[in-house]
Amino acid sequence: MPVELAGYPREKDFHPLGMSMFKGSNGTRLFVVNHARDLSTIEVFDLLHEEGGWVAKWVRDVVHVVATHTPNSIHALSSTSFVVTNDHLFARRPGPLAHTLALLHRLLLGTYDEHRSDALTWTLLQVAKVLTHRGVAARLAQIETLLGLPLGWVAFVDLTTVEAHILARGIPFANGVTVTPDNKLAVAATTYPGIYFYSYSPPLSSSSPLHLHTKLHLPFRVDNLALSVTPSPSPRGDVWGGRVLLATGHPAPLKLMAMSRNVTNRAPSWSVAITPFIGANEWEDKEAPLPTHRFVLSHNPAWSIRTLFQSNASPTPNRPSLASSASTFYKPYDHNPLAGTLLVSGLYDSLLQCSNVST
Repeated sequence: MPVELAGYPREKDFHPLGMSMFKGSNGTRLFVVNHARDLSTIEVFDLLHEEGGWVAKWVRDVVHVVATHTPNSIHALSSTSFVVTNDHLFARRPGPLAHTLALLHRLLLGTYDEHRSDALTWTLLQVAKVLTHRGVAARLAQIETLLGLPLGWVAFVDLTTVEAHILARGIPFANGVTVTPDNKLAVAATTYPGIYFYSYSPPLSSSSPLHLHTKLHLPFRVDNLALSVTPSPSPRGDVWGGRVLLATGHPAPLKLMAMSRNVTNRAPSWSVAITPFIGANEWEDKEAPLPTHRFVLSHNPAWSIRTLFQSNASPTPNRPSLASSASTFYKPYDHNPLAGTLLVSGLYDSLLQCSNVST
């Protein structure tokens, strides 16, 4: 069902990437990462259900050197705050010189004073001039990706002050982001490949001290993260209340690159469910054609990983396939919380619905 954009400025183009909704007492707010032609932004909408269908009423946009340098995924914390990942330091489409200079100051010095004039400021200005050259920036972005350089970060944004602060940095290709029920910030580190978990004391804010709790390797380049819908009734004694962390991504990055150039090429898919492991023995992903535990770079005994969906993307009679899996949604059945509906979207493909899936 299409959603109409109401009040969106005509002079602005719209190229959405990550998005997140927050449902509060005053309605539903929608945050969207917009990779606009000239400058990346976060667009803020109020989602309304009117007689003709759903309408997203534009509220404002957000531009900040720390939050919208290379924004990728976003997670709403309230109607006025969110966290957003920035996947690269070297931007394939660099912003204005002033933007890049301010970013370098914030990353290296923690603050930016536009009136500062000294040798360090002059040096950073020369670096910023190089980084805003599109040809140079594109090459550096490729190197950052191929070498898995840990230069990405997560920013917290407060709309009441329109201020942004870096919560976590040193993440290789910071991608999907969400918050787990036991107060951990989960960040997809695409080229790690896996997930970084940060612990914090709620509520999550710009002043929240984050501590790297653990890292978890996965057998694919992780794209997006999401929590499943809470089952009803939820199991007792489960620290996550029966919910699972869904991680989806790309097990063959070279095939994904080939598909990005020509969609007739097919890239395989992989989606898993992750939960804190409370068993007595080591977990095994026995039911999957390619078991997870045989392909991870390292094993973390604190977590259980179960494959929900795998596809080599080759068309098979009477069996649907999906290429380039990017994100997943899971909702348990009301009549049977041990099974549910799984939706998997392809980065360059369609949407696949799977029924009677158990996590």
